[in-house]
Amino acid sequence: QEDRIQLAIKALNAGQVPSVRQAAHLFSVPRSTLQLRVNGKPARKDSKVHMQRLNPQEANSIEKAIYQLDAWGWSMSIAAIEQLATELLIAKG
Repeated sequence: QEDRIQLAIKALNAGQVPSVRQAAHLFSVPRSTLQLRVNGKPARKDSKVHMQRLNPQEANSIEKAIYQLDAWGWSMSIAAIEQLATELLIAKG
């Protein structure tokens, strides 16, 4: 749905579609959501990024470590993952 919303916004900005209502219908997205996004409201997945203690790159590095250890046959417990994240936050300051 996010891709369709972005396409609808691009079509509106390019003048290819005259109204939010028509763009919502054409791209099969909720009109209210499209209207909010056109007015500048961020997507839900982007709205709380600033509240996360780990940035996306740090979370990705933990995820890669988990997959690598699992590939080696060493699965991590939830407590071990929490400890890894805590150590990363402590090192970060």
